Amino acid sequence: MSNNTMYLEIGELLNCLKEDSKNSHKWLTPAQVGEELGIHINTVYRLLKQGELPVYNFGLDTEKVRYKVKRSDLQEYIERRKVEVVGVVGEVEAVGRGCSCM
Repeated sequence: MSNNTMYLEIGELLNCLKEDSKNSHKWLTPAQVGEELGIHINTVYRLLKQGELPVYNFGLDTEKVRYKVKRSDLQEYIERRKVEVVGVVGEVEAVGRGCSCM
């Protein structure tokens, strides 16, 4: 392996790490969270207020609020909401956290 090849492989590895880092720390606005989940923005704010979804304020002062949600936090929230659906056609019972299907 030549030095040029080794530097190329290290460079590719660093680029991959940078991309992974960018994607895992991507910030979403409450409106974007609502779009991704298919829910109304008021529901998103309720989730933030109740602490169901971690939120960060990037406002420069207390009067200017700029809430952001980490994409990784949103993914964790989605995983926590996963339920198992069991039953027969016409009679479905959902088993899981926070389900109010019945």
